[in-house]
Amino acid sequence: RMVKDAKEIYDTDQIHEVIRRGRQMKMPVVASLKMNDGHAPGAQRCGWLRGNRGKEVCLDESPNEWYYDYSNDEVIEYKLALIREVLEDYGADGIELDFMFYPAYFRPNEIEKSIPVMNDYVARIRQTVNEIGKRQGREIPIMARVFHRREDNLGIGLDVETWLKEGSVDLVVGQVSDFLFDTG
Repeated sequence: RMVKDAKEIYDTDQIHEVIRRGRQMKMPVVASLKMNDGHAPGAQRCGWLRGNRGKEVCLDESPNEWYYDYSNDEVIEYKLALIREVLEDYGADGIELDFMFYPAYFRPNEIEKSIPVMNDYVARIRQTVNEIGKRQGREIPIMARVFHRREDNLGIGLDVETWLKEGSVDLVVGQVSDFLFDTG
């Protein structure tokens, strides 16, 4: 709604203005993508895919009923489209994959078998970002915000060591799960 209102009132949007200001200040702007959240349809932060497809794209299990289900290809394609938009259309200088905002991606009984699904997805993000960077003549970094403990990441389907080994991400910020902090 904020983007729509800003477009109608000012003929711009927040992302465009933040990136424009960053360029003026000669500061790189790294866009942050919340990889999940639990907002139900009708909520302001619901998101386009969940709002249109409902539980078909969600985990649909308490307490993570409205969290995106990353074993669903529609979710993967939706999130890749958001990354393409912010890098191609807006020209953000990098992307942060915030896995800590509502950290649940798979059903509890499917987590271990789903780790390769998430590894493939993060590798696809790298491939997409590299293709955009090549077309635009620049390198675009990828940062992942994850739990600070290996076991906690694996426990939700995130194999961060593999991402680093394969070069899928450039930087990792390990976050203590009990509180949020600003990486700035």
